[in-house]
Amino acid sequence: MKKTLKRIQQGKAKLLESESEESLLQKTIALAHLKGWLVHHVRPAWSKQGYRTPLQGDKGFPDLVMVKESAKPSGEGYTRLVFVEVKSEKGTFSPEQKQWQELLEGTYDVEYYVFRPSLWEG
Repeated sequence: MKKTLKRIQQGKAKLLESESEESLLQKTIALAHLKGWLVHHVRPAWSKQGYRTPLQGDKGFPDLVMVKESAKPSGEGYTRLVFVEVKSEKGTFSPEQKQWQELLEGTYDVEYYVFRPSLWEG
């Protein structure tokens, strides 16, 4: 029984490690839409010079910006603003992504999350 459980856990770990950021990004967007969120994501396009993202701004901006009207337990309405960085299980942050994370996490009434495949467990 212990060997079977260990094999299952090893199989799960391999699946988590093999999931790409793109796959997780698509799952996240689909779930957000099902839950009533508005979602913004900028997708790079192929050009003669390779993939490019034609916009102006600083590098490292989070993958998703999401907004949704919600209600506090008191019944009072408010709007949630969420920034999400999507990473594969072993994905690392660039220095620019880390800077965005630190600044957004310190911003009042803004939520910042890092989504990895292991968050989808269970």
